[in-house]
Amino acid sequence: MAETIGFSKDSAYEIRLEELKTAKIALWDVLQSCTRIGSLDAKIINNSITANNFQDFFKAHKKIHTVLFNGAKAEDAFKRYALPTLNADNLIYLRLPSTSPAHAALSYELKLKAWKAALKDTP
Repeated sequence: MAETIGFSKDSAYEIRLEELKTAKIALWDVLQSCTRIGSLDAKIINNSITANNFQDFFKAHKKIHTVLFNGAKAEDAFKRYALPTLNADNLIYLRLPSTSPAHAALSYELKLKAWKAALKDTP
């Protein structure tokens, strides 16, 4: 996100949060918790998943209009665990390429370009 909206990834945590707020970006994991072996999302144990409470999140943040997913796994998890609990037909959903280095199908430059374009085109 730092390079996408133009701040230093080495900034203090509080500064990075302020930069995201200034850019009007909310950043939240789909999953509140899960168990996985190693660091790959593909190794998440399905029956260990607890999704974040998006119903309350969207109620508390009524100005959110677009949800961008960091890859297919995030989108799939949202559709499976969060979307059925929502009345959020007014939102725009868009899957972007995963920024994970494990997703090597696209170069870093192409991923960055896709994310910049999505953020630029969001109202």
